[in-house]
Amino acid sequence: MKYNKFYDIDLPFGEVYEQQLKEFFEGKNIEVKTERDIWKTTGNHAVEFRCRGNLSGISTTKAEYWGIVLTIESKAVMFYVIPVEELKKLTRKYYYMNRIVNGGDDNASEMVLVPLKEIATYCL
Repeated sequence: MKYNKFYDIDLPFGEVYEQQLKEFFEGKNIEVKTERDIWKTTGNHAVEFRCRGNLSGISTTKAEYWGIVLTIESKAVMFYVIPVEELKKLTRKYYYMNRIVNGGDDNASEMVLVPLKEIATYCL
């Protein structure tokens, strides 16, 4: 381990925010979705809104927050947490821009492609 001459300052500073993060997530209802490698090429998060003709995903979630885990070769490399209401606004915006694709099991899900860069501007 490399010596950090500011360790005595950095540790308490980091511990304050570590505790705040723990408190933030405690008791929160968070729906978590994982994006596999393709997000790196497309720059999008696929937000499901219907499956097999029935509302699903963002349309039916009871969660307060939507967590997105970005993976590369099955390893988590980034996490986003966005209030569901904000993601719904973004999803509607891109729905009306006709950024709708099919995917999931048997291509049965309808999803809206929302740019991760835009999601990042709303993240907590």
